[in-house]
Amino acid sequence: MYMSQSNGNEYNANIRRIARWLGEALEEYSIRLYMTPEDYTSLECSICGEIHANGRVYRGLYMCRK
Repeated sequence: MYMSQSNGNEYNANIRRIARWLGEALEEYSIRLYMTPEDYTSLECSICGEIHANGRVYRGLYMCRK
């Protein structure tokens, strides 16, 4: 229902609509949705939160150097 592929960058437009819809749905249950900017998310370690040089081995595998 919220997805439209007729204008602009299809991926970004759809993600924004889905995020807005999800945020509204979660509000009904008093749950907040926090949007994380995607800058450096593939470089940042999910364990310690730091950016390690060569931490990303390949897509889907990140090695914490600590």
